[in-house]
This record gives sequence, C-alpha cells and structure tokens, in this order.
Amino acid sequence: MDLYNHLLYVDVTNHCNLNCEFCMYTEERKNNPLNLKLNSFSKENLSRIINDSSTERVIISGEGEPFNNKETVFEILNLSQGNKNIQILTNGLWILDNHNE
Repeated sequence: MDLYNHLLYVDVTNHCNLNCEFCMYTEERKNNPLNLKLNSFSKENLSRIINDSSTERVIISGEGEPFNNKETVFEILNLSQGNKNIQILTNGLWILDNHNE
C-alpha cells in the first residue's frame, strides 16, 4: 500500500446523546440513522489499513457520540496490533454516565 502520513477516520454512528439546537446533523440523523456494524470483510480491510506502517493515526468518531456504538468502537480498537495513535472523539458524557462498565 502506498500511503504516507496516513490518517484513518472511521465514523461509527450518527446517534447522539445530545440534542443541540445548532447541530447541522439533526435532520440527517432523523432521516438516515446509522450504526456501523463490521462484517469479516470490513474487519480484514480495517485491520490491514490500521496496522500498515504508513498509517500514523486512527480517529474513531461520527456525526454523533461514538460510544453509542461501543461494540464497534471496541472491535476497531482490538484490530490494532499496537504502536498506533488511536483517538476517540467523544463528548465524554457516555464515559461519565457509564464509568463502571
């Protein structure tokens, strides 16, 4: 794979636990709800890209709160063989509400 300083950005959901009035994704969420589910083909491809030496960062996010789809977040984290900068863009509320899970 010919990548250099590659950034992988994975949107795992558009479901949000906030209802901000100014949010530009409100209508999209209503009309096209999304929770990404990984099949074996997706996992193989993601694993290959995540663990490629040219992939420097992986960002897990979405047009909503990624921990509303925590199963997929943890599946993606488990695909990494280590030594990767993996970031999760979150509003932090799920973590505060579910800190014992």
